Amino acid sequence: MRLIDFIDKIGALDRVIIMEEPFPEELEVDVSDFPVRIVADESAHTQKDTLKRSQMGYRGVALKPIAKTLSMTLKILNEAEKNNMDYFCADLTLRLHCLSGTRMLPAALNLCRG
Repeated sequence: MRLIDFIDKIGALDRVIIMEEPFPEELEVDVSDFPVRIVADESAHTQKDTLKRSQMGYRGVALKPIAKTLSMTLKILNEAEKNNMDYFCADLTLRLHCLSGTRMLPAALNLCRG
């Protein structure tokens, strides 16, 4: 919260698009009242995790088609859509030979809402 308070203090809160996973995944914190869009990353391993984070006030999820497999990523994406969560691709485990297939997923996604 200190970071959010500081960002607010300097008048930049309206410039924050997302804040990615500010807590360890084992820490379950309701973020519904946070003034910025908090998105799940490491804690969203499955669609059940995505649902749980949605219920905790997370408003988005990072998709990782290589790290979490394409099939699990699509399940996470489906759960995010059902819960009106934003999503974006953020897979840093990409290998060069996977590039062409992996870049097709973000190209097919809706743009971030809001």
